[in-house]
This record gives sequence, C-alpha cells and structure tokens, in this order.
Amino acid sequence: MTRNIFPPPEAHERSLFLTSDGHANSIERDGLLQWNASSMIAIDSYVYDPTEPVISKMNNKSIELPVDINSYLHRNDILVYTTEPLNKPITVVGDIVIELIISSTARDTDFVIELMNMMTDGRSIKLGSKTAGQLRTRYRDGFGKEILMLSNETYLIRIDLHAIGITFLPHHRIRLAIMSSIFLGSV
Repeated sequence: MTRNIFPPPEAHERSLFLTSDGHANSIERDGLLQWNASSMIAIDSYVYDPTEPVISKMNNKSIELPVDINSYLHRNDILVYTTEPLNKPITVVGDIVIELIISSTARDTDFVIELMNMMTDGRSIKLGSKTAGQLRTRYRDGFGKEILMLSNETYLIRIDLHAIGITFLPHHRIRLAIMSSIFLGSV
C-alpha cells in the first residue's frame, strides 16, 4: 500500500452471499460463496461437540502467519463456502464483517469464521489475525450485556474479521469456514 489512508477512498463495499443445498458441511460438499443473492433458501447445520474440538495447525510462533488449514476442513462440524475460480484479480482492503442468521439448542455457544485464500494447488491459506472472527453468542449485542439465547430461536449475529488487505489472484478462490469448536486462543 502506498497511502496513509485506510481503506483507500476508491474502495467500495461488496457483499458475498452464502448458499448451498443445505449440505455445506466440509470442503467435499456444496457450500458456495456467490456475488449475488440466491433465491435458493436452504439451512445449513452442524453438530457442535465440545469434546471433539477442531485441532488447529497454528501455534504461538505462527499466530499472525498465513497457514494452510485444509487439513481440518474435511470435518462435518464445519460449514465451508467457496467462490468459483476468480477470472480477474480482486483486491480486498478494509474491515470485513460477516452477518449470519443462527439458531442453536444451546443457550450460549461460540461461532468462529475463518477467511481463506484458496490457492490453485488446493491449499486454503487462513487470512487475518489469530483472534479475528470469533463471537460468543451471549455477547452478540456487545460486551456490556450478557444475553443468553432461547433454544431454537433465530438470531442475527455480526462477526468482525477486522481489517484486511489482500489481492486474490486470478484462478484463486475465496473461501469462508464457519465452526464452533475453535475459540479464543486455540486457533
């Protein structure tokens, strides 16, 4: 970057939309990230078992380094959404916020979003900092008030991935994963 202004004034907001046939569990399934909203309405779900956590490949020495996380994207307790291969470079600069409509049988749970650059060789390189993209649902309205959920009610939550600056190259893909069993320092 050659400027002292972040994000640059010429940046404009774009949205990507999650879609599937209701089976976005793991990278082998049908989760798509699309530039246009889909008329298809399917609900993706997973079972979160805290006794079977997602094991992270990151350690304290690689906290802020890009790392390939493909090895755990094969799990059925992770929802994975991927764009089609990009036909031109796309630069993303600024804050990224994910909005999800969620429901849970638990009164409090965690959601973790990981943004990745899927390389042409299939690697999924995690972008952003170690603690970005994490939300404990009791704090969905801010840390000043703890509000537990009602079982099976729906809620709109916003998860902040913080600021990022990257150019996704042609033929790469943008990938997003949603999970619950990696949280606060375990990523």
